[in-house]
Amino acid sequence: MNVVFRLDASKNIGMGHLSRCRNLAFFLDKKGAKIDFVLRNLDRGFKNFLNHKKYKLNYLPNNRIFNKTLNSDSEKLWPRLLQKIDAQETKKFLSKKKIEWLIVDHYGLNYRWEKDLNNNVKNIMVIDDHLNREHFCNLFLNQNFTKSSTSFSNKYLPKKCKLLLGPKYSLLDKNYSDLRKKIKIKNNKKIKNILVTFGGTNMKNLISKIISVFNCKELCKINLTIITKKKHIDFLKHKKNLNQPSIKFMPLVKNLSQYILKSDFCIGAGGTTNWERMCLGVPTLVFPIAPNQVEISNNLKKKKLIYLIKNYKGMNIKNLRKKIIAIINNRKELHKTRKKCLTFIDGLGAVRLSKMLFSMKNI
Repeated sequence: MNVVFRLDASKNIGMGHLSRCRNLAFFLDKKGAKIDFVLRNLDRGFKNFLNHKKYKLNYLPNNRIFNKTLNSDSEKLWPRLLQKIDAQETKKFLSKKKIEWLIVDHYGLNYRWEKDLNNNVKNIMVIDDHLNREHFCNLFLNQNFTKSSTSFSNKYLPKKCKLLLGPKYSLLDKNYSDLRKKIKIKNNKKIKNILVTFGGTNMKNLISKIISVFNCKELCKINLTIITKKKHIDFLKHKKNLNQPSIKFMPLVKNLSQYILKSDFCIGAGGTTNWERMCLGVPTLVFPIAPNQVEISNNLKKKKLIYLIKNYKGMNIKNLRKKIIAIINNRKELHKTRKKCLTFIDGLGAVRLSKMLFSMKNI
């Protein structure tokens, strides 16, 4: 079976699309599928996150007409003309062999792009975090936990399109389901190690604020591991106070699972990594850094699955410090959150989906 992924990944877009498609590709490859990636925008630093020796990476032409769009709001749909050009250029990679599945994980593309490519492939699958966009596909996946997903009607999709909704289908790396077996929940566990990471997005100013938050007698003995882009580390090291010897800086890693597992608590964004942290039962203070993360985060907060900062831009260091101290001192509530997270996500979404794609390839 031949499978082609169409996505982009950059400091503006982030790593979420790349991460979940890579995880799905792993299980498809394991079942014998041949994998191609088609990309227009892939930051050099992100290339190592794909097993590019195993998968073929195909790059669309460096067309200057896309520059403004690629550097603007990554959640916006692309203009009709750009979608048409992208579809025409993508067709060149699809014409070389029979494609059973074209998998699209891209906020800029919708039904127009998909209809243009429909005759070039057997099936189209769309992965989207929005539930209000029109698509033309055989299979639609939204892995998020929102009110909309519980009452979602397929008015934006073809009648025969199969829907996969909710965290049951979250596309996590194999390590997460494996590591869950080693977890032993301890009651009243003291917070000693905290992981701070916001993926590939440029959040150095927010991380700098978080470093300042921990510069106090109540928090300075906690070990912080900060994982961020390599080029931001020197900037952040200068923000570290001499009274904070327990901060470790690391460049982005291919897989966060071991770092999450070793942490007692996490601080991060409200995207794909949410499901990774929950899968390993690690409570998290979430900062929704993209518009599509807001509703998801609010709903997870209502279910007491995360702790939430709604408006991180407007929160000062003093208030943020007060909130973090209150959270880590309430060990009973943290214990409840760990248990809830572990029952909410099992980490097998990519396994389920890979089996489904093989069973549906001839529809």
